[in-house]
Amino acid sequence: MIQKSRNELEEIHNKRIILLYGASGSGKSTLANIFISGIGNVQNSGGKFTIEEPVNYKSRQMFQISHFSNSSGEVKNTEFFPVDQHRELYLVEYPHLTNQNLSKELANNCNM
Repeated sequence: MIQKSRNELEEIHNKRIILLYGASGSGKSTLANIFISGIGNVQNSGGKFTIEEPVNYKSRQMFQISHFSNSSGEVKNTEFFPVDQHRELYLVEYPHLTNQNLSKELANNCNM
């Protein structure tokens, strides 16, 4: 699992990123979908947001609204998506995991 994460991080090493960081439920996935696909792709029905056409990358649906993977509130992994055709700029969604500050949390999770 750790090796897989390291290999995935190599794709964004030395690239420019737009970082969406925040607690689950704060709107990171909604904003990511709007940024990539446009505001018309996100629908609001009674305060519940849904995606009309999901964003896919490497055969996986990205930026799913509600990252809770189980009832304990555990969040899924960081997701990233290339914004430009040359893959120099990435949109990175990083769920808030603890009450630590961002630099400590990123350093701990990326073994910096």
